[in-house]
Amino acid sequence: MFAFDTEKFPDGMGIPLKIAAIYAVAAGLWILFSDELLAWLANDPATLTRLSIVKGWFFVVITAVLLYLLVKRYITLLRYRDQHLQQAVQGVATATGEEFFASLVQQLASVLNADFVLVGELAGEDRGWVQTIAVYGDGQPQKNFTYELAGTPCEDVIGSSTRGCSYPSGLREKFPANHLFADMGMESFIGTPLCDSGGHPLGVISVLSRRPMKDLATAQALFRIFAVRAAAELERRQADEALREVAVKYRIVADNTYDWEFWTDPDGRFIYTSPSCQRLTGHPPADFISDPGLVDRLVHPDDRTLFAGHNHAMRSDSTMGEMEFRIVHPDGGIRWIHHVCQPVFDDDGTFLGRRGSNRDITGRKETEDALKAQFEQISTIFDSLNAIVCVADMENDTLLYLNHYGVSLFGQDWQGKTCSDVLRPGRQGGRTFCPTNRLVQDGEPQPPCVWEFQNSVTGRWYQCTDRAIRWPDGRLVRLEIAVDISERREMEGMKDEMISAVSHEMRTPLTAMLGFTEFMLENEVDADQRRAFLTTIHKESARLNELISNFLDLQQIKARQTTYRFRPVALPHLLRDAAALFAADYDRHRITVDCPFDLPPIQGDEKRLHQVLANLISNAVKYSPQGSHVALGARREGELVILWVKDEGMGIPLELQERIFDRFYRLDNTDRRLVGGAGLGLALVREIVSAHGGRVWVESTPGKGSTFYVSLPASRDGEVSSETP
Repeated sequence: MFAFDTEKFPDGMGIPLKIAAIYAVAAGLWILFSDELLAWLANDPATLTRLSIVKGWFFVVITAVLLYLLVKRYITLLRYRDQHLQQAVQGVATATGEEFFASLVQQLASVLNADFVLVGELAGEDRGWVQTIAVYGDGQPQKNFTYELAGTPCEDVIGSSTRGCSYPSGLREKFPANHLFADMGMESFIGTPLCDSGGHPLGVISVLSRRPMKDLATAQALFRIFAVRAAAELERRQADEALREVAVKYRIVADNTYDWEFWTDPDGRFIYTSPSCQRLTGHPPADFISDPGLVDRLVHPDDRTLFAGHNHAMRSDSTMGEMEFRIVHPDGGIRWIHHVCQPVFDDDGTFLGRRGSNRDITGRKETEDALKAQFEQISTIFDSLNAIVCVADMENDTLLYLNHYGVSLFGQDWQGKTCSDVLRPGRQGGRTFCPTNRLVQDGEPQPPCVWEFQNSVTGRWYQCTDRAIRWPDGRLVRLEIAVDISERREMEGMKDEMISAVSHEMRTPLTAMLGFTEFMLENEVDADQRRAFLTTIHKESARLNELISNFLDLQQIKARQTTYRFRPVALPHLLRDAAALFAADYDRHRITVDCPFDLPPIQGDEKRLHQVLANLISNAVKYSPQGSHVALGARREGELVILWVKDEGMGIPLELQERIFDRFYRLDNTDRRLVGGAGLGLALVREIVSAHGGRVWVESTPGKGSTFYVSLPASRDGEVSSETP
């Protein structure tokens, strides 16, 4: 089969053994016949000695010449083989793809002196077929064909892992069913599998000859040299085909996508750009491929520095990056682009370039800008509200916005904190009061959630209204508006207290009135007794009327529904009228007035000021023992006029002197229990005095009496002001 024999390509042992055999035969014949020849030519010892020396030198010369010729022949054959191998290696070293395989089979046929050489790759779903890539036979390239592995030597080659198999002779007898071998007269075969880097067979390389093999070991060794190179090229070829298939699919998708898809080389030059670039930029793909600087010129001037820095970073570290920038369309319009690119490497880690996409986000940006503008307008409104307005992330509750009112309450250090940390410090756990699933379901905002909470630091109560809204970046966030309802809660508590106190105080006079009325209806009473009963009923009716009047007046003042008619009021006249009124009703107390006649008038509502004095004198009389002294007076202190009402009653402890002006508050002691009242009189006094721009306070010593003071601004030149609500 092959020319690897002693005639053309000597191996490592064939020629040396042949040289040794020739030398042994020649030396034996020379020794045998030369001694006989010397004995025939000479009989004396001297002559034999001289002839033996000549014979020896002649043998050395002849042997040297013979060895020289044999070695020269051996070296020539070795050089001839090396030249052919080098020529074959060089013939396939620079070639790739189809050219490589065509050159490979031709060089193998020449070097191995083979009749038929083929390279094929496994095909079919079960990989039971071979599709030839290159075929060389009978001195010329042959057409490619496909054949089934079963029943051929190549089946044994694929099943032999990486060793391959060979049939030095008798190929037709071993495969009698293969008519091709019989028709072509093939006698020997050698083949080896072509495996990828993981050891999996990709194809086969085979050599056939019409002659038997003579030197199998050498032929197999040289054959595998080319098989390794062929396997690597076949793996690369299949990888290229797979890459081309992926590239075709990518291009089909990229050519029909709405985004601008692109590929660049390591230097940033475009090697592919999808047709969508024309819709986005107004320039066809060919412009970007032929003009690498076109993109830089399209970028908006304000974004060019940012864009250049991005490109530099991508070239320096070959990492994935994204950014948003603007381009100027040829029609003068501005387009926003979301740019994403990532590096591409081969299996060896070599940087091949980048691929990426550019998406038109102009519509999204315009929506975001509109949302931002709208939010700025809403934020201006929120900042003017006397309520806490905040926006928090729906997932982690981090505050995104807090209006000025909220900042004034909780401080500037709210960024990065959660809503609970700022508004509800100390609360543990999640939002059990208004969870996220109450505000958002299936990605859609739900109706608002209303709830109340108390701030653990300030003690203030808030009513919160939460709902999901769209933030400028498109995500759903929690908007919370918290209104301070502390006064409302306080009013509700006071209302309950008021109902309890008023109902108790009203029940006492009503009980007396009903009792005396029923007694007179059911029994005969004389005139004196009837007069006493009617006097008691009248007194309790007045008391009830005072209670109701004080309550209604206080409620009107609190609701700012009372109209004050301010005009100059003479204090001496006011004090004497009040003292005279109570002196007639309370003849068991001595009521006096100490007021200079030259006091300036005060600017006020005379009716309301008389109500202030009436409440102060009434308290002084009720809480003073019979026969005690109640003094009224006034004096001037700069721009103020000070009124006072002094009693000799039980006094007020220092710690309670501020609380007695609260609504429904009464001193809690045994003596007080004998005195009726709902605790509204002093609260009403404080509200009226405050409306006049004045102040009321008390100075008292328990057991020695109390003095209530009222400071009011003096009137200027008796001037009368307009009515003030």
